[in-house]
Amino acid sequence: MIGPVILFLIGTVLVARVPVLLPVEACLMLVPLLGYGLRTRVSWLCAFLLGAAWCFCALKVERQYRQAVLESAVETTIVGQVMDMPMEGEHSVRFLVRVVDGHLAGSRLRLYWYRSDDSVKPGQRWRFNVRLRAPTGSVNFETFDYERWLFVKRIHGLGYIVPGGEHQLLGQHASVDDLRYRTRLKIAQVVGHDTLATFLALSLGDTSQLSPDQWTVLNRTGTTHLLIVSGLHVGLIATLVFFALRFVGAGYAATSIVTVAVAATYALLAGWGLPVQRALVMTVVYLGCGLVSRNITLLSRLALAAVFVVLLDPLASLSSGFWLSFGVVAALILGLSHRVFAESSLAWARSMWFAQWVAFLSLLPLLGALNHQLPLASFPVNLIAIPVVGFILVPLILITLGLILLFESWAVSLVGLAQWVTTWLWRVLENAAASDWLLHIPAPAPWQVSVALIGAAVLLMPAGLIFRWLGLPLLLVLLKPPEMPQPGSVSVTFLDVGQGLSVLIETSNGVTLYDTGPSFPGSFSAANQIVIPVIRGRGWRSLDQLVISHSDNDHAGGRDAIVSELDVGQLLQQGSCHATWERDGAWFASFSIGLPATRNDGSCLLLIVAEGRRVLLTGDIEADGERMLLQRFSQLIDVMSVPHHGSDSSSTPALLNRLVPELAVVSAGYGNRFGHPDAEVVDRYRRRSIRLLSTADSGAVEIRLEPQGMIVIEARREPGGLWRRQ
Repeated sequence: MIGPVILFLIGTVLVARVPVLLPVEACLMLVPLLGYGLRTRVSWLCAFLLGAAWCFCALKVERQYRQAVLESAVETTIVGQVMDMPMEGEHSVRFLVRVVDGHLAGSRLRLYWYRSDDSVKPGQRWRFNVRLRAPTGSVNFETFDYERWLFVKRIHGLGYIVPGGEHQLLGQHASVDDLRYRTRLKIAQVVGHDTLATFLALSLGDTSQLSPDQWTVLNRTGTTHLLIVSGLHVGLIATLVFFALRFVGAGYAATSIVTVAVAATYALLAGWGLPVQRALVMTVVYLGCGLVSRNITLLSRLALAAVFVVLLDPLASLSSGFWLSFGVVAALILGLSHRVFAESSLAWARSMWFAQWVAFLSLLPLLGALNHQLPLASFPVNLIAIPVVGFILVPLILITLGLILLFESWAVSLVGLAQWVTTWLWRVLENAAASDWLLHIPAPAPWQVSVALIGAAVLLMPAGLIFRWLGLPLLLVLLKPPEMPQPGSVSVTFLDVGQGLSVLIETSNGVTLYDTGPSFPGSFSAANQIVIPVIRGRGWRSLDQLVISHSDNDHAGGRDAIVSELDVGQLLQQGSCHATWERDGAWFASFSIGLPATRNDGSCLLLIVAEGRRVLLTGDIEADGERMLLQRFSQLIDVMSVPHHGSDSSSTPALLNRLVPELAVVSAGYGNRFGHPDAEVVDRYRRRSIRLLSTADSGAVEIRLEPQGMIVIEARREPGGLWRRQ
């Protein structure tokens, strides 16, 4: 049985990543034949093809929804029902809508409503006048793939409510999300502000109230999974209920039914996200196999659970959580099988210690691949935090929640106890985070992750089977430094930070950052979400120079975040940016063009000379600034950043005729409200045969100046799936 199951999974995993959608009609016609083939000698091949066909169907449905939104990527009217919990910001609210009428019916849209006096609640049905666009995001090298995340979440379009447009509340419909919202209001009335975020996270799966500082603590200690309702919480609740019922003498069948019912109720209350769905399916399959046969192995049950998860969601394998959850369970099964702990009063403690050690080692390579950091403190911290959260805090919060909903006056004492436990837990986590046992590593290659996983498996093998210390050097391959440019060579990367500018300049032994991209408090920070992860993913821990062209938010919005997170050797900014330096055979000059008439024309510029080629970064200079630049600068340029994001006030013919760049890069956001780059400006570059790239269309653009020539790499041209906007 295990063979066809694994081949079915492989079929879905491979097809989910195809860049082009192939016709599926022929595959569907073969489904009955393939189903019959499962009973023959070619069952493995038939299982593989069935998995592929199933995933092709899901991809086709998603493509149809996305295509419908793309064709409506203008101002249009929709009727939709609010789903999940709206996220309220200082001047806006963000929420998810399922369209229930019209040509977009069935699609899911993520919408913003700016400066609205209306209250948006789950279950409400609205008629909105919206402006839509494709589900897109920034695409950079070795960072979080937002477009893939949107694809997995089945979000088919992004947009906002048109100010002054038609919007009308049509009614309120009963839903689980509406119940969660009302429950959230009741919790907020009873629970203190300091612990409210934890209560909401563990009871309703609502993490919107966790502060950036709290997220930092969780990331540094490797305990993010504790405050996001996931398989861990569902599994612990199911375990508690199962053993409690068995302890009082309930039969296996009755115990299984009640356990599944309680776990399903908790999963619904927590938002029915993908992690809790996976955990619930695993629980149902495990208990169901116990009812059918006692002889089904744990690995076979795990494989069956994976198949059922993929049947419910064929795109589940695109989520990192799929691999983390099933991977750690598989590691626990393999690591704990055939191990006998001597009977003693501390046997349970030894088994818990070893289970956490297995989880820690098996997850380490995967966490390194996903986050480019190794939370070394997670092993001792989780030894304390998992039992506290799973066996004390979560049951206590759920019991308190039940009392709040039914007998509010009885809940006061339990609320106080739960708040005390929460406060104590955060103190433990904060102290652990302060120890800074967080090892940042360069973004590992797939072969490094594979070798490290083998190393973790060797370290976890039973004694006497192999020299376990041989796994340590295999695990340490994660620390291998990345390949840096050769002396004299330079890598210039225009990061895709949306409507803004940030350029990373790397040599063999140092790095310079020019501008930091925008920052919008409470929603998006290019520095925290893109720039810093890219810098650390490339293996850098500090900056030799940080050059800020000028103080506009789209250029300097992340300055404070960069300075606080990274050691900066030299800060150059408007008013004090004149400097020259040499590094690894490359020459740099930061300068401005004189007293500025405007803030834009006073931008700090950066000239880079390497391998006989010149790169000029121009900030936001406009026509007057370009004229002043040409009075003191007449050298030909190989690569240039398009001034002021391609605004019609810049890129004058005189500048282009004098500098004659071979390549120019526009740093602009997709579909930005300024219309950058301006069509006339684009035409100026094309008429002069200047190659023009835009981060809106190319994603991050890396330019390598090497002895053999100039190499240009576009992030959006790297291998991707159907989730990638072309």
